[in-house]
Amino acid sequence: ALSVTYVDISDEVILPGAKRLGMNIGSRDQYGSAQYIKNLIPNPGFESGEYGTLLHVDDGSTGDTIYQAFWDTDWNVDQWGIGQPEGFWDGGQYEILFGPAKGRSGNIEHFSHSADRRYTFQLDSDGVAPEPLDVVSARKQLPGISGYPGMDADSVDTTSTRPGSPGTQSLRLEYGGASWIASHTLYMDSFWRDSDPSAGKMMIIEGPYRLAFWAKGSSAGTQLRVEFRRETEGTFFNETVNLTTEWQRYEFNRFIPVGQDQRRTYAPDEYRPLIVFKMFVNEGHEALIDDVELYKSNETNPTAFTDPFVDKLKELQPGVLRAWGNQLGSSLDNQLVEPFARKTLGWRPHNRNAGEFSYSLHEFLELCEEVKTEPWYIVPPTFTAEEMVNLTEYLCAPATQEHPYALLRESLGQTEPWTSVFPMIHLEWGNEMWGAASGGDPFFGASAFGGERLGNM
Repeated sequence: ALSVTYVDISDEVILPGAKRLGMNIGSRDQYGSAQYIKNLIPNPGFESGEYGTLLHVDDGSTGDTIYQAFWDTDWNVDQWGIGQPEGFWDGGQYEILFGPAKGRSGNIEHFSHSADRRYTFQLDSDGVAPEPLDVVSARKQLPGISGYPGMDADSVDTTSTRPGSPGTQSLRLEYGGASWIASHTLYMDSFWRDSDPSAGKMMIIEGPYRLAFWAKGSSAGTQLRVEFRRETEGTFFNETVNLTTEWQRYEFNRFIPVGQDQRRTYAPDEYRPLIVFKMFVNEGHEALIDDVELYKSNETNPTAFTDPFVDKLKELQPGVLRAWGNQLGSSLDNQLVEPFARKTLGWRPHNRNAGEFSYSLHEFLELCEEVKTEPWYIVPPTFTAEEMVNLTEYLCAPATQEHPYALLRESLGQTEPWTSVFPMIHLEWGNEMWGAASGGDPFFGASAFGGERLGNM
């Protein structure tokens, strides 16, 4: 027989001060409903990438050579960007985090594929040998810009940035062989085409928008065209500018009327058009582009996040907001830098392109202050001990000369320590780091392979 439980509701408070349910912010992307950053352009400063990963030691490793477990180089497919090619980790840094060699650190002299199909890290010095399944952290700065199948070094210029730019490189657009060949293309709102046709459009472009960018041409006569449109349905921006050989900022404001981005039912076999952002350069010319902005110009909240996103969080009033926004593999410095200088990220052993871009830790804390909720930050598992100390300084220390990361916080707009803003700041080292650290683990490249290793680390 089924038993019945009766719950009597009364005015008696059993647990005073109970915290409201928390929420998790997922990864930002431009393909579905997670376009919650005001600027629609990821990596708007066209900066390079950084890669950080956790790997596990395989049998046969020695004091100066580490074989990586859980990956077979036969799985690499260069044309699709699957797996990491020889030389990928050359010049990177490593630190052994678990096992008898714990604490060893240095540089990666060479990365290769062994005869028995394993990733092989040649270290710059000999020492205590790690044991099978010990944990190693590796980090590498990747030149170029996020592309396909890997980083694209030909599409950037590291010698010129716009005046006052916080970044270190700009996008180089070069004529591609026929008039107005697109040199840079970004697709958005593709979920309803590629995943679930019934989802409908998740980005409707309407209202006031602003397009701005810095550019200069290679010579007189250089023209740049910038388009922002919905495939087959309509164009929101279609701007052609005559560039000079000096950096200049260009700004365009348009009002997109309701209905220009159609709201209608699509037949089951009808094509689901994407949003496209394209930049072109004319025949025989080259242009440099930096610090692109494309956003709705009537947003009112002071954060980097859109009004609908912030307003919904204020309505839901979460007790805790957890930052789960593409930060695995990041350095602390990249987690604190402004958008035009922020690098893209990568962390998986089966990728070679640092293609993830999201909000910063500082922007996340500003969001939590605006929403009036406690922040919960996922600390990237590749942070060094020094970065942990600097993170604490950024969060807790007064902005004085003795605390450079607190001064950085002040330069970003927050003078007082964040610990004076929030009653509690939650720090979680990594995400599901107890995971299997292999192919079946969605966080392969950021897992410790068990609680014992995680606790010891």
